[in-house]
Amino acid sequence: QVRQEMQHQAEALQAEKLGLAEQLQTELSGIEAVREQFHAQSQAVVAEKEARVAELEAQLAEASAQLADLGDALQSQTQGAEAAKDALVGQLRSELDALTQERDQVRQEMQHQAEALQAEKLGLA
Repeated sequence: QVRQEMQHQAEALQAEKLGLAEQLQTELSGIEAVREQFHAQSQAVVAEKEARVAELEAQLAEASAQLADLGDALQSQTQGAEAAKDALVGQLRSELDALTQERDQVRQEMQHQAEALQAEKLGLA
């Protein structure tokens, strides 16, 4: 009878052991499924972030190219403005030189007239 009872207990323990093993296997399967789902989601997030980085890098390259074009255009405009300024300064200097010569000629003529009037005045005296 004791043997029989021990046999029943051993069978019960074996059944309990099998039940626990099945329960453990079910939980492990669930954990594995969650792990695989997390891994898949992580990969999707990484792919999304990489795509966004690539998009931003493309935008940065485009903006850099536009900035370089604007810099070139500004430099060209600046050079054009410098050339126009230099031309205007040259023209104004030429006009100033011409006016200075005219002034000097007028002064010389007035000096000659003054001298002639002085000589005439002396001659009349």
